[in-house]
Parts: sequence; structure tokens; C-alpha cells
Amino acid sequence: MGRIRRTAALGVVILATLATSGCVTLPDDGPVVPVEDQIRTQPDLGVERRAQPPQEGDPAQVIVNGFLQAMTAYPVRTDVARQYLASEIRDSWDPGGKIVTYESRDSATGSDVVKVGIQGANWVDRRGSWRGLRGSGDVELRFPMIVENGEYRIARARDEFVVTDDWFQDHYRPAAVYFLDQTASILVPEPIFVRSEQVAGSLIEALLDGPGTDVVRSFVPTGLTLGLSVPVSDDGQASIPLEGDVGALSPEAAKLMIYQFAWTLRQDPRVLTFSITLNDQPVTFAGGGTEFSIDLGSEYAPTDVQASSALFILRNGLLESGDADASTPVPGPLGQRQYGVEQVAVSLKGDLAASVSGAGSALQLSSVDDDSLAVVEVLSGATRLLKPAWDFAGRLWVVDRSDDGARVSMIDTTRDVTSATLVPVQGITGARVKRFLVSRDGTRLVAVVRGRRSDSLRVSRIRYDSLGHLRGVTPSRNLPWGGADGQRIRDIAWRSATSVGVLHQFTRSVAQFVAVPVDGSTGLDDRLTIPGRAQALVCSPVPDETLYIRTADGLGDPTGAEGGGTRPLPQVTSIQYVG
Repeated sequence: MGRIRRTAALGVVILATLATSGCVTLPDDGPVVPVEDQIRTQPDLGVERRAQPPQEGDPAQVIVNGFLQAMTAYPVRTDVARQYLASEIRDSWDPGGKIVTYESRDSATGSDVVKVGIQGANWVDRRGSWRGLRGSGDVELRFPMIVENGEYRIARARDEFVVTDDWFQDHYRPAAVYFLDQTASILVPEPIFVRSEQVAGSLIEALLDGPGTDVVRSFVPTGLTLGLSVPVSDDGQASIPLEGDVGALSPEAAKLMIYQFAWTLRQDPRVLTFSITLNDQPVTFAGGGTEFSIDLGSEYAPTDVQASSALFILRNGLLESGDADASTPVPGPLGQRQYGVEQVAVSLKGDLAASVSGAGSALQLSSVDDDSLAVVEVLSGATRLLKPAWDFAGRLWVVDRSDDGARVSMIDTTRDVTSATLVPVQGITGARVKRFLVSRDGTRLVAVVRGRRSDSLRVSRIRYDSLGHLRGVTPSRNLPWGGADGQRIRDIAWRSATSVGVLHQFTRSVAQFVAVPVDGSTGLDDRLTIPGRAQALVCSPVPDETLYIRTADGLGDPTGAEGGGTRPLPQVTSIQYVG
């Protein structure tokens, strides 16, 4: 079927009640398991900020300013903001539909219609997904006014929260909701923002909303709704009260649903375990257990739990493996003889190598470990191939910098290694592509496109069917990476499953690393500066694998994870993790 088959490491089968038909259903009666309602830890959420209601005789402009100010109350609330609205729209105003953030705003002007200009406006949708610029980013908010009982009130307001960037960053935090790829083989994170004081509840609500894209699929039944809250006990158990009619779930579907909950909830530091009730009846393990660990589903990790953690080094034309301190030639042909290899990418399992040779004109496939297997040429006659990229399912992605611009292709090495499928990607195909990546889960393609004065970073989503066959790629969109006009990107690599590490030369004597979120949000908090001139980035999406920066002096450890310092790299052409 062309995809890696995964073996569950779960010691128990997840069941609600297993009927004789083999489907998962819920019991018609039975006790609800009690939950101790305590809090184990509580993050620092900031200082309370009270909203001020309208005052008698306030002019129209003050009313609008007060309305905007009231939306920055903390904890988040809307009751005071509603007092600035006309009675006709007060109850129907639904600011939960959108959050608009902005860098700065102008003074309010006008009286019958009050206008407020905001700059640097972005927006977040109802499910918490970052949607980027609102319009051009410079927006004029218009508030028609009405007089009620001798007082100005806002006659019409958009269903949106309007807050400053600083307020949003203080009270919302980035997270992800976990779905599965279309083959149900690997978890795929979809970035969202959640309220800092309601992490678990916000995450579950977003999970119930579904993925919002056909790139991934969910095994959480549609139509489920969440109760009032997700309380977390003092010993770290989250209680999830759900309501709705889900029908029957197979044991496999129920397992994958629980895995989605586990991976999504593990982002709340208070939560260690969780339980689920559906229409007041508990979802259980086989044997009656109702408590699930957030560690379930590790074999479906989006970075691929089967992936090798070794570093692969091209030295003196031979492929070596090891770590930053020591490496030895691999047993396969690329480690035993020189094949004129210029660039190489090793598959996630560390068993196959895709090598570029002939001044970028040819691509070969070979075993990393078995010298008896031949080196097979899978592509020839190219103009200038970039370093290829692998995903978890053994798909090999290739970009050729032809005279007409970049050409993106995919080779499914589990089916036919000699057949390359051309993949048009709007905004990338035909452009001057310098580097590219494909996420380990196979759903994201990222490329560095060279512009006249500076480089841009672009991302596209990749679609497959349930058998893993390629179905198309979405038009690429820009990812702001914080570079100024005239700055060039030196290298990119995955920093996490939802962020791309970007290396660029900040000044002549200082390089900079920045982690760029794949949703295009503009936090960019993960930054490192490195003295000297950087050459390459050695980075992995796995959290505990060390980030390195390669310079002329060798391999640097800017985070200090391995004690800092620089390791010399004599005669090394490249060094990298798998992928």
C-alpha cells in the first residue's frame, strides 16, 4: 500500500463497551466515575485588568475607545464591552468568531460614524488558527453610532475581538491540535492559539471542531460538543464531558481518537491523564479502566518514532554516521567507495541514501547498511538538483533548478524508484529555489525562494488519498521570517514538527538562527545569535536532538546542550540529521 505499517505499543485495547458485532459503543447505563477537582500547577497568567463601563455623557469617540479598551479585560470577558453596544445588538454580538490583533492604532475620529485606523492587523479565526494579515494590514474600523436614552452607543460592531499584539501574546499561547494523515499512519499537528487560562478546554474545543483541511483526517466523531469546562484534578487528571450521538466506533477508530486526545492534551503542563464521558457515560479501557495517559500513541509521533537519531556526515567523498564527536563510514556502498557524491539525504529509518552527483545532474539511491546492494540511478539529465528530502512513508522529494526555474518531483521508493511524479507548486515551481524541506509527516513543503533583494520563505500543504497516493499540493504562501530587506537565508531545517529553523547572516560578523512557525504567526521568539559567518544549519524536529550551527571553524553548539564550544570538521562536505 506504499506506507509504513505501524505496530501499536499499547498494552490494552481502548474500548468503550465492545459489542459482539466488533464495534465500539457506549453503555446505556452505569455509574459516572468521580473526579477530584483540583489544580496541580497553574502557570503565571498575568495581572487582573478590569474593564471600565461607559460613563454618563461620554462622547461618541470615548465610547468607541472604551469599547476597544474593554476587550482587553483580563481574565477575558465580554460583559462590560457589551455595555457600549446598542441594546438591539448587545446580545447577538459574538466576538468569539475572530480575534484581530494590531501593532498600533490612530485616534478615533467622527461622531455619527466613528473611525479608528489600525496598523499591522492580523487575525485569528474561531478555532484559533492564525490567518495572517487582515487585508493589507492597515485597516479602518468603522463604528456607526446611535443615541439611546441620551447616551451614545455603538449601533453596529463586527463579531470580533480587537486587541493589541502585546495583549494577545500575553494572554494566548501557541499550541497544536493533533489529527492523522490520510493513511492513518502518523499524527499531524495543526497549529492554533489557545487562552492561557483555559488551555485544556480550548484544546479540546479545537479538536472537536475538526481539522478544517482535507490534508489530514480526524477520528473524533463529528457533532460532539464539550460541556462547561475541562476540570483538571490535583493529581493531573483532566475530565472531558462530551455530548452527542456518535454511533458505533471500531476498536481501531476508538484507539486513534484517544491518541488524538492524548497528544493534544499533553500540551497543558497540568495534565498527566484524562478521562472522557459521553452523555454522562464513561469511555473505558478493556476491563473497565476509565483513565488514559497522555503518553499514549507515541508510535504515531509526528517526527516518526522509528527515525534514526544519528548524524550523517559526508567526509572525503564517503558517507559516515555517528554523532558530533565521532563517526565511522557506513557499511553500505557510499561508505566504502567514492561515487562522486556531492549531496546526500538519508531516509528517516537511516536505511536508504539518496545522493546527488554529476554537478547536480543525477540522483542515485543506495543502501546505507548493505554493501551487496547496488547503487541505482533513479534520475538523470537534471540541471542542478538540490539536496533531496524524505518523509516517513519513503517518499523522496526532489527539486531541480532548471533554466526555467524550480521543478518539484516526488519518487515513491516503496513503489517504483525509477518513476518521478512532477508536482506543480504555485509560488515555488518556476521560482529561484535555494533550499527546500518536506515535513516528516509528509504534509508540508517549505522552500527558500531567492528574490531580487532578499529571500522569502514559502510553505505549501501536500494532499494524499487514504492509500498514500499523491493528490496535489496547495498554492504556497509566504512565511514571515524576520529578515530585513537585503538579507539572505543561508540554510533551513526543521526545528520542531510545526516550526522551521532559518539561518541567516545578520551582520558581517554575526549570524542568527530563528524558528519560524509554519502557520505564519509572527512570534519568532526562538532566536539565537552566533559570532562569525555561518555556513549551514544542523537541526532536527525531535525536541531532544541538539541544534548545531556549522561555521568555518567547525560544528558549534549555540544552545549549550552539549557544553557549547566548537568541534572541528576536517574534510567534511556536509553534516545532517535524517530526512
